[in-house]
Amino acid sequence: MYQVDYPLAPPANPGGSSAATVYDTGTVSLSDLRRANGGKRKRCRVIVFTDVADMKLRVEWAAPGSLTLRLFQADVAISASTTFQRNIRLQPGRTKISLVTTTNPTTFEVGADLCDDQALDQ
Repeated sequence: MYQVDYPLAPPANPGGSSAATVYDTGTVSLSDLRRANGGKRKRCRVIVFTDVADMKLRVEWAAPGSLTLRLFQADVAISASTTFQRNIRLQPGRTKISLVTTTNPTTFEVGADLCDDQALDQ
C-alpha cells in the first residue's frame, strides 16, 4: 500500500536560551491528529540544519491522562553545519519534540513530517 507522509509546519527560530517545538500531540485536538495521522503514522521524522554547536533534540513524553512531561531519553546533540535527521516513534499518551539551544541561531532550517518509515528509528 502506498504511504503518503504528512508534512508539518516548521517551527520558528527559537532565538537564544529557548526551545522550538517541532511537534506536540498535546497541542492538537484528537480529531486533528487522527485526520493528519490517518491512524497509521506512528513516527515523526525531523531534519535539522543549524549553525550553532549547542542545539539538542529533546523528546518528552506524558502518560495518557497525565499533565507531567518527562524526558524520554537523553537529549541528542546536533552538530553545527551538519544535516541531522531522526525518526522518532510517537508514544501512547503525549509526545513532545523540541529543539533546545542557548545560542541564537543565524541558520535554522527544520523540516518535519508524520510518517510510518522505520529508517533512522530512535
